[in-house]
Amino acid sequence: MKKLINLIFVFTLLFLVSCNKEKNTKTDIVPVEKPKDSIVQVEKKIVENTPELIFTVQIGAFKKPNQKMAIITNIKITKEEDLYKYRLGSFTDYKSARSFRKRLSKEYPGAFVQALKKNNPINIIKALK
Repeated sequence: MKKLINLIFVFTLLFLVSCNKEKNTKTDIVPVEKPKDSIVQVEKKIVENTPELIFTVQIGAFKKPNQKMAIITNIKITKEEDLYKYRLGSFTDYKSARSFRKRLSKEYPGAFVQALKKNNPINIIKALK
């Protein structure tokens, strides 16, 4: 038993002595170069998938914003000159826009088809040429 205690004592002593030794390691300090400017300015162009000419149905135009019109689903509100214009739908052909206007005519009797070229209103006759 005494041998066992002595053996444990020796191993513990060796363990403690080995833990207190400084490790002889060498670390090299390597200077780091400052990275060169790698920022490249990219010119970003947003290309919309919107046709150049579209037809939409205008259901109202007001001098002040209209809260009842503003809550209509899929309404597009634009401010042109001094008027807030409320439009629904976006069609590539006049016939589809006209059909849509007819469906809206009971609820919005003054609705009409408006042609937009690059999102700017144009005369419907010019648009149909």
